[in-house]
Amino acid sequence: MIRATRLDNTPFVVNADLIITVEATPDTVITLTTDRKVVVRESVREIVRRVMAYLRQIHGPDGPFPTASASPPCESDAEPREDEPGWTSQPSSG
Repeated sequence: MIRATRLDNTPFVVNADLIITVEATPDTVITLTTDRKVVVRESVREIVRRVMAYLRQIHGPDGPFPTASASPPCESDAEPREDEPGWTSQPSSG
């Protein structure tokens, strides 16, 4: 479980094992395996950091996940750029 904050500043916890995606739209939206979407105040980077910390707690420091001194779990510290493959600044129609 990880802690997060709704836009109205209400704290809550979410089961990190149910997270499918975390997107900046520009608000941070967490999509769960149940198709429920939760908008939170934390950045994508912070949610990823919390999930990684949770996974390290579960699997230990020698588990399959990088430690804080290793490379970040994402290729870049920046948010996705428009010139990256699969990125679009327009919402998908569908």
